[in-house]
Amino acid sequence: MSSVDISCEDIEPPGWVAKLERFVHAVLEHLGHHNWELSIVLSDNAFIQRLNREYRGKDEPTDVLSFGQQEGGNGPPASGPWAAGDIVVSLAAVAANADEFGESFEHELKRVVVHGILHLAGYTHPDSSPEHPMLQLQETVLRALAEEHRL
Repeated sequence: MSSVDISCEDIEPPGWVAKLERFVHAVLEHLGHHNWELSIVLSDNAFIQRLNREYRGKDEPTDVLSFGQQEGGNGPPASGPWAAGDIVVSLAAVAANADEFGESFEHELKRVVVHGILHLAGYTHPDSSPEHPMLQLQETVLRALAEEHRL
């Protein structure tokens, strides 16, 4: 069983955190990732902007950042826990994205969480082209779990 820790930085904990944790477990199960250890930090734009500036050299807020704990390596071991990493999500950026894209906040939050998990799993994308395999997989996971796990 995977371990998921969700915390908040510079914001009050939303009432749906337990439901988000269940969704993350469902995503990991759907992707066949077992025994993962990961954390998700829910934040505001100022916090994620500081991280984005420090680690990516971009002095602007973003919706999601992923920080993998495994450099190089061959991926998760056959058994035992695997420290996958950390995902930071700006709830303000998620809300702005939802408005811009005409999506619900919940749907956009799930999208960025799945996106972060895929990055921790080693997926990358050179741009935001919807034809990119990582982004197609992201949307496939969202469709598969859409109704099953409501926040």
